[in-house]
Amino acid sequence: MRFTTPDYYDEFRCIAGDCRDSCCIGWEIDIDADTLGFYEQVPGSFGQRLHDNIQDGCFRLDAQERCPFLNRAGLCDIYTQLGEEHLCQICTDHPRFFSWFGDRKEGGIGLCCEAAANLILTRPLRLVTREIPDDFGEECDPALLDLLMLARSQMLERILHEGTLSDAVASLLRFAQTLQFHMDNGIRELPAWEAAPSGRFDADGMLAFLQTLEPMDPTWHETLSDLRCHLSDLPPLEPKEAEMLRNIGNYFLFRYFLAGVFEGEILSRVKLAAAAMQVIGLLWRYRRIQGEIADLTALVDLAKAFSKEIEYSEENLNAMLDAAYEVPAFSDASLSGFPSRHKNG
Repeated sequence: MRFTTPDYYDEFRCIAGDCRDSCCIGWEIDIDADTLGFYEQVPGSFGQRLHDNIQDGCFRLDAQERCPFLNRAGLCDIYTQLGEEHLCQICTDHPRFFSWFGDRKEGGIGLCCEAAANLILTRPLRLVTREIPDDFGEECDPALLDLLMLARSQMLERILHEGTLSDAVASLLRFAQTLQFHMDNGIRELPAWEAAPSGRFDADGMLAFLQTLEPMDPTWHETLSDLRCHLSDLPPLEPKEAEMLRNIGNYFLFRYFLAGVFEGEILSRVKLAAAAMQVIGLLWRYRRIQGEIADLTALVDLAKAFSKEIEYSEENLNAMLDAAYEVPAFSDASLSGFPSRHKNG
């Protein structure tokens, strides 16, 4: 079968003890049945340690919400004691994600990971496809899938290369609106690309909506509240920030757009990408008025924070998709308004 990934997919490497925000802290870690069965058979003192630190199919986190097998050097004791092949499936895969569309499979790396986010922010998304052994997933309409793949290919290029960031997102949203209309009415052809006017982002409305969602990090709502108080003070996006936001938009389109083949609904997924660009851009601009160093590390941390709050909560992700049709801040005019210092931003 055909397996499609970003061209940087195979370059990803976990940085283990050098990671400043370990995925082994603060996350519930489910153990798949096969691995759990293996752990139950491990002998000796390490086997007893496994037995004592697993409850209801999950690792029992300590008082600091650390995995009990994350040592003080930031390394995994299961990895060092039993080998990489005996990590549970989620630890093996993370932050990789996979999607199946009939005889096609796609994979990527998630924005919530420090090492992955460095690649996502700094590398324009280019897709590569290779043949792998059959690994079939849920069946879908192959003709609609081909149409959506072609649409996505055009959208990925438009975000990277069209005019200003506002121009690119405005035309992207116009295209998605028309494509959704075509799908709703049984028209199996792509619409033409058209220029569309950009508007002014309803930042306060977007942040107010985000505050209705259940936070993953207890400090997230505090950040949003303080950001709302300083919206009038925010500087425009810097050209480099705008360039990175284009890459983030393409990451969200790659990860979520094709899933619309199963429900016949793609518009909310395009708006999710635009909303992610806007909110992460707000966080970056807010960082500058706080006097923080404007380096890649800071940009990565804030992009990760958004990803954790939205992508890694199924309830919050679904709420974002629903909001595309219900919340005024998700209108085309709002989502296309990017304040930038430079013509190509």
